[in-house]
Amino acid sequence: MVKSTILNTSVPTEAEHIHDVATRKAVLRLKQAKDHDHDLQSCYYWYAHENFDFEAAAARLRSESHHVAVSQKLPDVEPAMASTQTGVFPAEIWHFICGRLGHIDLISLRSTNRGFADIAAEYLVRTIYLDTSFESFARLQEVASHPLLRKGVTKLIFEAGILGDIGCIHNYSRHFDLQHHADFKPRPPSQNDQSDQSDRAKRLHSRNMAKFEKAVEEKYLAYRKVFEAQQLLVEGPKDHLFNCMDGLFNLEEIILQTEGCSHMMSSRFRDKYLNDCAIPMDRQPSHTVWQLEKVLRPGIPLKRLTARQLSPTFFDGKGNRSLEWLQASFKDFELLRLSFKQEYESNEADEEALVPIGSRMLKDTRLSQVLRSAVNLKNLTINFSGAERAACRLTEIMPALPWSFPQLSILDLNFFQASEDELLQVLKAQPKLYGLTLAFIILTEGCWASLVRRLRNDLILGTCWLEGILEDPSGLYSTDLCDRDMWATEHDIWNLSMALDLHITEPICDYAESGFDDEGDFDLCCNPIHRYADDFADEEELTFEFGPIYSDSEGEFKDSGGDDKSLPDLEEGPTSPMSLD
Repeated sequence: MVKSTILNTSVPTEAEHIHDVATRKAVLRLKQAKDHDHDLQSCYYWYAHENFDFEAAAARLRSESHHVAVSQKLPDVEPAMASTQTGVFPAEIWHFICGRLGHIDLISLRSTNRGFADIAAEYLVRTIYLDTSFESFARLQEVASHPLLRKGVTKLIFEAGILGDIGCIHNYSRHFDLQHHADFKPRPPSQNDQSDQSDRAKRLHSRNMAKFEKAVEEKYLAYRKVFEAQQLLVEGPKDHLFNCMDGLFNLEEIILQTEGCSHMMSSRFRDKYLNDCAIPMDRQPSHTVWQLEKVLRPGIPLKRLTARQLSPTFFDGKGNRSLEWLQASFKDFELLRLSFKQEYESNEADEEALVPIGSRMLKDTRLSQVLRSAVNLKNLTINFSGAERAACRLTEIMPALPWSFPQLSILDLNFFQASEDELLQVLKAQPKLYGLTLAFIILTEGCWASLVRRLRNDLILGTCWLEGILEDPSGLYSTDLCDRDMWATEHDIWNLSMALDLHITEPICDYAESGFDDEGDFDLCCNPIHRYADDFADEEELTFEFGPIYSDSEGEFKDSGGDDKSLPDLEEGPTSPMSLD
């Protein structure tokens, strides 16, 4: 028998700790059954696993083989493709047609006959959306076990966010005091209106407030039910949930999305979990280790991987993630986007305090060796967000020189330190590099003015975006600052990032024809870094000096940023679970 090992303090260890009354009664009934002997946590785990179905959970607990994988990889089943069922065209033509039809058209085609139903079924499900819930894993197993549906699955989007622990109903209800809930909360009687001061008006308001508080309580209980089920899944056995991944043998792309803010998740995720309330997400990236480990399969030649908020400890070589396993999993990737998140560990002096692990998170991993095995990479992004002042050195994670990626055309590096020579050597080693993005890079030696000139002369780039804050021993350069002359004369926003891209990627001119005696004079006059202090300024400063920029047609401000109308999160303290103090 498989029993869940509950380690997280947020998981109920006693029946009275289960907030939902119906769930509590069902779990106690399962525990007190005479035909099996299970602990409370195991009963709770399998009850949530079966989507809170009592009979299914009881059958699961009675079975002695429930620890066996839910689904096994089935042999390929060729659909019936008789010419009498699919017309005069051979099956290959219909496969070509179905690959270009929309979902509604595929459903209509399948209703024609059995032959078309089998062929079109392979194209019905192309993307699987997975989240951290038993219900979602059940759907994954159904698709991965179907001999026809699984053939068309090429993309898996794993929205692996874990709900934060709000703690108590009082903290939850505080969210409904915010302005965007004003229309739903009963308004108190007006002090200026005599009709609102009557006893009847006061009783009506009191009754409406009681209904409102009851509705908030029901929402809170629904949140606790989902939250506790997630904690059971996180701390319980998980292998049986992911064994079906072997059946998705045509899978090409995986997106692991673990955003720190719920507003960054998809609308289906928010509709399912947020319950009219912007619940905070668990900000620790440690969950991403098992989440990515379970969905990767070395035997399936994946082409694209995007992992956001990934813990760098995924590449530490521990457990099942040996160097050989990592290299086998990553060797076929053509697109790799890794966004790492700073992780914290307990302080030995104060167990409740958390301290950042720091740059050694990447330095002590096998990431460099894993990247070395990915010889087919065409697009690589490495982003270490959440670090203290770009603490990681580029040479600690990139393959040792003179190693190169023979097919790499797009490279995006964020939040790193390197000397001018080290950075340029890494870039010059890539023979097909065409698009380059560097953001929040600190040059420990050299300067950005010299590096910009060398990027222009030594590389042939189609795009080169230098973004964020660029730093060298001589100073800081904000790429968001706007060109003063363009603002005043052309009434247009032209920031330092755009100017650098044009300066680096435009064809090298004849300096004599441009009125310069040598390259040094040209660089001193035209290099945006040299002109930074005099020619670039903040938008507010330029607006005060020259006035705002209006569009010609609408008479409104030009604004490169979007209007963030997302709802604010619940307040969360420095530690979890959340407290009112």
